[in-house]
Amino acid sequence: MAVALVAAPPAIFAATDNGTLTVGTASASCGSSSALHYGFGPGMGSYNPTSLTGGKTLVVAEDVVDFLCTGSIYAWVQINGFSSNPGSTWLTTVTCNGATVSGSTSSFTYYSSLGLGVWYWHTGYLGLIGLTPGTNVSCSIVHN
Repeated sequence: MAVALVAAPPAIFAATDNGTLTVGTASASCGSSSALHYGFGPGMGSYNPTSLTGGKTLVVAEDVVDFLCTGSIYAWVQINGFSSNPGSTWLTTVTCNGATVSGSTSSFTYYSSLGLGVWYWHTGYLGLIGLTPGTNVSCSIVHN
């Protein structure tokens, strides 16, 4: 009797890291206008724990209202600790406050000198816009 070995789809090997995002807000100027940031990033909000399975670290999880600077609203997530380009699909999904974005629908950039992956979404958000600073929301990061 022959036995066939079949590789499991990547999602079976995915890790899920749950955390709590404490919303912070910040504004970034662009000339005489500014963009409003909601979430966790340098100098604003917090995320606990930032450590992800496999030794990676969450650096940013934000929704940005940027009508005056770029005319858009977007979400972005930054994760560092990569030794090579993980590709957009390393990140399966991010869910915060009941809103989910998928790595496969993101615009993705890898910065090799920093070991940093950056995922952007212009059609999906993290459910953080308009939340009062200090609000705690549950988040789940599913990745390979």
